Amino acid sequence: MYIQRNKQTGKNGNEYTGVFLCRKYRQDNKIKTEVISNFSKLPVELVVSIENILKHSMGALVTVSEIVVQKVIDYGLVFLIIHLMRKLHIDSTLDKAIPQYSRL
Repeated sequence: MYIQRNKQTGKNGNEYTGVFLCRKYRQDNKIKTEVISNFSKLPVELVVSIENILKHSMGALVTVSEIVVQKVIDYGLVFLIIHLMRKLHIDSTLDKAIPQYSRL
């Protein structure tokens, strides 16, 4: 199983991304893809977590509580600004106002 992302451009020029849980199999000497689930409406963090679980063995995963930060330089302010922008939906407003610079 793997995560597949399909990008499509709509009639209005907006780009849409579909995120699917898929598996490949053979049938009559042809390779086919089966979509198991649609993850398009799930949060990005959850999709990335599922993708990491599928890519890596279970022993290689760590929980967030096991990660310890010993020293942070300048990252805290950037993280805070990004977090506040997402919480206040400023990032989605900027994506609509300036679509060519969204999600670089």
